[in-house]
Amino acid sequence: MSFPIRRPVARTLSVIALSFVLAACGARLVPLTPQRAVLFSSSFEQEAVRAAIIRALAASDYVAESEEPGRIVARYERRGVILRVEIHYDATRYEIVYLDSAGLSQQTRPDGQVMISANYQRRMQQLTSRIDDEVGRPEREAREAAERTEREAREAQQRQRDHELAVLEAQRQREQDARDAEARERDRTREAELERERLRTRRAEAEAEARRPVIVGESGGRSVARLRFSRESMVDPGYGTVRITGSLGHGGMAYDGVAGGDRSARQMRFPDYCRGFFADAPSHVLQVDATMGYLRVEAASAGDTTLALVSADGSVWCDDDGAGGLNPRIEGELPPGVYYVWVGSYRQSERAPYRLAVYDTGASAGAVVAVAPPRREAMSGARFRGLLDDFRAVPVYAQQPGVAAGYVRAGNTFTCAQIAEMVQATYVYALEVDVAAALWEGVVDPENAHLITAAFRIYANGPEFRARIGL
Repeated sequence: MSFPIRRPVARTLSVIALSFVLAACGARLVPLTPQRAVLFSSSFEQEAVRAAIIRALAASDYVAESEEPGRIVARYERRGVILRVEIHYDATRYEIVYLDSAGLSQQTRPDGQVMISANYQRRMQQLTSRIDDEVGRPEREAREAAERTEREAREAQQRQRDHELAVLEAQRQREQDARDAEARERDRTREAELERERLRTRRAEAEAEARRPVIVGESGGRSVARLRFSRESMVDPGYGTVRITGSLGHGGMAYDGVAGGDRSARQMRFPDYCRGFFADAPSHVLQVDATMGYLRVEAASAGDTTLALVSADGSVWCDDDGAGGLNPRIEGELPPGVYYVWVGSYRQSERAPYRLAVYDTGASAGAVVAVAPPRREAMSGARFRGLLDDFRAVPVYAQQPGVAAGYVRAGNTFTCAQIAEMVQATYVYALEVDVAAALWEGVVDPENAHLITAAFRIYANGPEFRARIGL
């Protein structure tokens, strides 16, 4: 089909020039065949299809010459090439129809087949691709927008989660810092309490050493003033009355009991130099019927015991470690009368089995009956393992010494090897001595104390422990 051009001279020159170009380049001709209709994968609004075609034409340098519903005539003119096409469209498809052209090689073969430059085919492919792209653009842009929105939402959620985790981590760190600070403060407080307790113990030991009573009666003995002790009435003794009518013989006399109580020496209204905690009732009553040249009263125990002797007229004598080690002793001339004997414990609420020995000067050193009570048996291994597990599960480590003391108060006994295991299960090194000293009150084999000192994780704890228990 021919296309009229108003300027025939210019057209002739353009055709001649194009002919030379095509001849030089060896232009290729292809059959001019109708374009097949392009079907959409989904249905669109017809106005949306029209807008997509208009955008594709503009992007491909086409100008719409005329337009009516479902049909657009477009013109391409560039670099001496003029091409007119007609595009039919509806909501489901579109079709490009060739109208005419100039500047593109074209000829008709003898069989009537019209041949045209391959550039036409390339331009149609480009236009079809542009229309397809523009038709799918709204859906594609909507999908991309949805994906972008979803991605931004995920990123926002991730940022929120990261923020929440950071807040939780900061809170956890603050709580951990607070717990660490509390633990350090408890350690400082506990160390201060231990130091005060050590100072009190040393002061008490010094006072006891300076005021250890020796009842007058022997040459060179130190006289201790008898302080008045007022009691409204005397209750029955816890472990019976000892009646002395004459010489006690070669072996003296021995009586067993359990030392300790909840009342301090001050609460008992004993003199200031007296130490220990006692029961309300006296442990024994000594009834001396005859004048004795000399009497010695002492208590032997694996625990730390104290002794108080009160005469019927209210005079009081006390001792802590006069018999050596942690055992108390009171000795001297005792005129006939009634004497009340309290065997106490150095620490409050601690109970310690003891043996009270009473003998006179007729007894030789080898016949002293003041020996420790019969050896106790340690608890079974299974029971110890149960206590050890409970000890390790104590939630507040500062409570471990108190828990250990409670085991002894409950009547449990321990070997030195078992105490060593308890020491190694103590959380804080500074509390090891407290735990070991508390369990020592229930020890059954004190000769193996070296097992305990070997278990301490701080070297200084060993000497402190041995000093604490009087070894």
